[in-house]
Amino acid sequence: VPSSFVAHDIMVSQGSLVVMLSLVGLIEFCTGAVLVEVSKGESDREAGDFKFDPLNFLKGKSKEQIDTMKLKELQNGRTAMLAFAGVVTQAGLGGTEFPYLVPYPNVADVTW
Repeated sequence: VPSSFVAHDIMVSQGSLVVMLSLVGLIEFCTGAVLVEVSKGESDREAGDFKFDPLNFLKGKSKEQIDTMKLKELQNGRTAMLAFAGVVTQAGLGGTEFPYLVPYPNVADVTW
């Protein structure tokens, strides 16, 4: 059973990841000016604050509630990064089907 690393290598050899790398590079280049401003203290923007709240989760919230929501979001992101690192490590070292150690049984065969 091929692993996800084989799929990655195939995409690289076909040149398919060049488009994604170019797009990410362009985004990083365009946002670089903002990072320079923040590092020089020329902006009051907080790190990670992109003013993106299309569902108005922060509207009408107190400063304390907003800080609590920001902390929860940071913790959620960190947990997701750790989970993804675990999946990638398992795929690289486990030698099994990605991302599971053993295949799940057929749902029809499970006794409830």
